[in-house]
Amino acid sequence: MEKDLAISYLDFSSNKSEKYYINKVRDLLYQTSNSSLFIYDLSSKKCTYFSPHIWKITGYLPHELIGKGIGHFQTLIHPIDFSKFICDTVSFIQSDQCDENSCKLVKTIWCKLKHKSVGWVQTKISVFSLLSTQKTAPNKLIGYIQKAKNDCNSFSSVKITPREKQVLHLIAGGNSAKIIGLKLNIGENTVITHRKNLKEKLKAKNTAELIQNATHAQLL
Repeated sequence: MEKDLAISYLDFSSNKSEKYYINKVRDLLYQTSNSSLFIYDLSSKKCTYFSPHIWKITGYLPHELIGKGIGHFQTLIHPIDFSKFICDTVSFIQSDQCDENSCKLVKTIWCKLKHKSVGWVQTKISVFSLLSTQKTAPNKLIGYIQKAKNDCNSFSSVKITPREKQVLHLIAGGNSAKIIGLKLNIGENTVITHRKNLKEKLKAKNTAELIQNATHAQLL
């Protein structure tokens, strides 16, 4: 039998069962078919709970994911997003943000998850901290995964020209506009124009985001 747990950031008492908190948070989040509650045990380093709607997001039933560790989820999270996902999660766990008077989500992480049959899906993972009654360091994470309104397939219709593709690959290789111009025998200003057009097409604010979005769109 699990110890009684209290959810920080929410005004709940600490003398209820884990099942009570699952139901309480599920009601609080007003779950739709595009979101799924989850619990991750920091001691065993495994997921111990997914609500049924995880199937709508990933194509996997809860029992296919419960008991799995981070190694398994590394295969489901897009490689571009995985490192940031780990860094953000570790930063959250180690932070001193546990203010019990706060009633807001502690951490929101955007990442793409691999759906069992339709490919990458853009998701938003919102995490709470789940504390023991002794107010020690968090021993569980609780939160929900929500399918984003504009998922990863939003870039699937992006079309770029052969020249833009050449420029894109050279940008991803770390080359400056001047070097790219020399390699492709075109002017530096022309390269800058191609880069600007690529950013607009891929909704990127900077070069790092351009490369990330291009990777998600399978253009790299």
